[in-house]
Amino acid sequence: MPFDLPRASSVLHFDTPKKRNNTRHRDIDSLLLNAGREAFIKNGIRATSMSAVARAAGVSRPTLYSRYRNIDLLTGDVLRHEYLTVLEGAFDRVTSPEQFIDQIVYVADSLRSNEFITSVAQSDPDILHHFLFGHLVGTQRRLVDYLKRLIDAVRAQAIEQDSASRIREGDPEVLAIFVVMTVQSAILSAPAVASIVPRPDKWCQELHRLVSGYLLECNS
Repeated sequence: MPFDLPRASSVLHFDTPKKRNNTRHRDIDSLLLNAGREAFIKNGIRATSMSAVARAAGVSRPTLYSRYRNIDLLTGDVLRHEYLTVLEGAFDRVTSPEQFIDQIVYVADSLRSNEFITSVAQSDPDILHHFLFGHLVGTQRRLVDYLKRLIDAVRAQAIEQDSASRIREGDPEVLAIFVVMTVQSAILSAPAVASIVPRPDKWCQELHRLVSGYLLECNS
């Protein structure tokens, strides 16, 4: 029976003051996120202006500025949307701690090949590094909070079902922080080690060993 685990959308909220009960506002939100994403992929973050995003989205500059004061805020929401797209539903069918690790690696592999993350890592690596490693706020804070909730839930339900493996003891927030740091470092360094680990399945296999060795303990 699948574990009852929280969904990513319960944690990865957007920062902008969006009127989600209004279809028109939701449509504008989607237009802006898509326009920003495409512009960042095509031109890089630094070379993209707010005016260019507004034009691409077909909205006025005041409409864009009412949601995002600057490019940094838009970049943060585009990045969060990329994570949410991959994470939402990824853990719906987990039935054991081992499958939980499988899905962490699945998410990592999906992000490794994500067009937006790959493109920005090449055009603006320092900006992406700032968003992912500069400080534990925004998307990073929410990722840690989400993984902490998952670890808590998987740990409790594995004990309840007397699973053959368990999430090891330790502060779930600390465990979540180190898993997030490890996985994101592996994602961003994947191009640098591609000549040594060229096959995606081998990359996933090694990351699986790393994460499972850190998180799991056998129930003897």
